[in-house]
Amino acid sequence: MEHVSPLQDVELGKKAALDAAKQLPSCNAPKVDAYLTQLGMRLASKLPTGGVQYPFEFHCVNDKAINAFALPGGYVLSIAASSKLRTMKGSSRR
Repeated sequence: MEHVSPLQDVELGKKAALDAAKQLPSCNAPKVDAYLTQLGMRLASKLPTGGVQYPFEFHCVNDKAINAFALPGGYVLSIAASSKLRTMKGSSRR
């Protein structure tokens, strides 16, 4: 198996995130993205990255399924069903 450098990891993730953004509809919910970013950064701060500063990004994607997936290099997409998204938009999260 070939070793992938952190820079290559970030570049792979960036490309995959751009591809995903073209194919998956955004939630267009700044409050949800802000909540995901806050939660995600809290979790990411606990990761053993070996000193590598990954450009973590967290985004909401609108789909029928509720799921989440991580791409290389710190890109994370959370998929929220429309009904759950409406609930999250109206609630205040800490």
